[in-house]
Amino acid sequence: MIISKIVNKGVFTLMLLASTAALAGGKPPVVTNSPGNYVEVGSTYTYKVQAWDPEGDTLEFAIRNRPSWLWWKQDEGRLVGKPDSADVGSHEQIRILVSDGTNTTEIGPFTIDVAWGSGSKTTDNDETSTTKWKQARPGHYVSMNRYDNHTDMIQAIKPGMKGFQIRYTWRSLEPWQGGYDFSEIRKDLDLAASRGMQLVVFVEDKSFNGKYPTPAYLKHMTVENRNRGYTALRWKPWVVTRFNALLAALGKEFDSHPAFEGVAIQESSPSLSDYVLNQNGYSPWNYRNALIEMIRAARKSFPQSQVFWYMNFLPRNQDYIADIANVAANLDVAMGGPDVLPDSKPLKELAYPFYDQFRGRMTLFNSMQYHSYAHKRAAEWGSKYWKMNDLFVYARDELHVDYLFWNRKTWKQPADSYNWWDALPVIENNAWF
Repeated sequence: MIISKIVNKGVFTLMLLASTAALAGGKPPVVTNSPGNYVEVGSTYTYKVQAWDPEGDTLEFAIRNRPSWLWWKQDEGRLVGKPDSADVGSHEQIRILVSDGTNTTEIGPFTIDVAWGSGSKTTDNDETSTTKWKQARPGHYVSMNRYDNHTDMIQAIKPGMKGFQIRYTWRSLEPWQGGYDFSEIRKDLDLAASRGMQLVVFVEDKSFNGKYPTPAYLKHMTVENRNRGYTALRWKPWVVTRFNALLAALGKEFDSHPAFEGVAIQESSPSLSDYVLNQNGYSPWNYRNALIEMIRAARKSFPQSQVFWYMNFLPRNQDYIADIANVAANLDVAMGGPDVLPDSKPLKELAYPFYDQFRGRMTLFNSMQYHSYAHKRAAEWGSKYWKMNDLFVYARDELHVDYLFWNRKTWKQPADSYNWWDALPVIENNAWF
């Protein structure tokens, strides 16, 4: 059996095959390292191509036959991933191409063997053995709202899409205290699974439409915000307790489902004025601690699934974002935010630097929402006229995202803006990033 052979003999030596299509006067890129061919379940595999070009040309990277448990950072020529029990075995015929635009050097084909580590495997008759380890599926997701029906979902399935992110209000999931209704999630999850797609459940405790997002019993702890909606007072211990109870119920129901990708916690910004914050006992320290408690509860409730923490602003002490992110990184929680806005001064100064700071330590994501599509109008502000593909490249190369959530609909669409149909060619042409 190949796995036992690998465990006994250790890491195989990989041959680096450089096949070139050199033209007269041109030399191919030179690769100076080779990928490993062995990793144990639960351990992190990483390989970054080290290469240079004799003529000093810029190098580009591509991959063929990438195992699904590995993420490919094309701009860096980097593979990274953590295999689960379902990935045990040999993953063969992997090839990495390094090109200077004229000549190409090929790494491979090579094999990565995934094996059980010492003491990591449980026996088939062990009733306590894990039945499912969640395999992350990063990439493009279409973001739906709670008003979309299954016909809308089916119409949104396009080439390059990995799944759906669907918004559900806390109020709809918990109609009364301790009484949960997950019927809509079950229907959406069944549809996603039937189409080979994944589902991310986005829990809303903040609204933008004038309706309360929280259950009736929490109405006294939900206040009007600056976006014509309402925000739950997350720093209140009772709100945290009840939100964590909701997460526990969701995790018990869905964490083991193979098509359930994860749960998303809404953005850190409460969108409240200083006056409202003061009137409701806000303190940055208490809010910091509340968000950390929510993130820990989410990871505990979803040990096999992704947890997505939306981050942008934390009033009166933005430095606390780093504290929360450190906890999230240690728990393998994904961090990201709403809106890809290359010209947004607040985001560039206060939120986007955390993407660089935590790059490589945690999964990153972002979302293309209404303001992202309307960002085409940045030309009116004397800045670059961003094309749809430019916005994607900015998210991929500057924000280093692994997941990108694309809004299918917006409430208002200015004439001079992009939309869902403009996004589709970009998604299809960049299915892997």
